[in-house]
This record gives sequence, structure tokens and C-alpha cells, in this order.
Amino acid sequence: ASTSSGEVYVSTADAGAAGVSGGITSVTGNTTFGNSGGFNVETGAAMHGAAGSVSVSVGVGDSGDAGDVLVVAGETTESGSAGGMVSISGGLGTHGSGGSLVFVSGEANGSSENDVGGDVMMSAGASASSYGGSLR
Repeated sequence: ASTSSGEVYVSTADAGAAGVSGGITSVTGNTTFGNSGGFNVETGAAMHGAAGSVSVSVGVGDSGDAGDVLVVAGETTESGSAGGMVSISGGLGTHGSGGSLVFVSGEANGSSENDVGGDVMMSAGASASSYGGSLR
């Protein structure tokens, strides 16, 4: 028998003519001693099909700068410990090609000479008491 699992959809209501739509926040709890909980977003595996994608996007606006997408690793205040790592990697191709890693900055479609495409910037971290990180 062919059956499908359910879908979960979470949204806030649309705003009125001069209002602001509501936000959605998901947070794991704080702890005094011990580790706080993790937060995972993951699609399920597919035995005879393609696994689902994960998409994060910001909506379109017509006034002011567009919204940002921020991914920031954790900070530590413990001496000798390292801050969290942000890792981005293409997918493994077990019996084929590996997935690509593509960085593309935004296009400028304005008509002014001041309307320029977005930059791609990468830099290694500085150190207050030793050598900064390297960019390899």
C-alpha cells in the first residue's frame, strides 16, 4: 500500500494595510549546569527516490534594504576553548559526482551607476595575542 506522511505548516497571519506581520522564533532552553539542547532541521532519507531539500530564503520587499540571512556559530567565554564552527559542504556522491559549493553575490538591476553587484568577502579571524587564522 502506498501511503504518505503528513505535512506540518507553521505561519503567522498576514498583517493589515499598515501593520507588520508576526515573527516565528524557535529556541532551545537555557541551562545553569550542563549543555543546552541542540536545534536540528533535517529532511528524511528516501530509499527509492530523492531526499527533500532544505531551503532558507527571505521574502521580497519594496521599501528599504532587503532582509539578511545570518548563520553565526556559538561563542565561548571559557579560557582555552574555541568558538563554534560553521561548516558548509557539498553532498557526497557515493556512486557519482560530489555536490558543488557555489557562492554567488547579488545582481544589481538598477539603472544608476551607483547600483553595483554584491561583493563576495572572506577573511580569517584575528587574534589578540597570537597569529590570526589562515585562509586556505
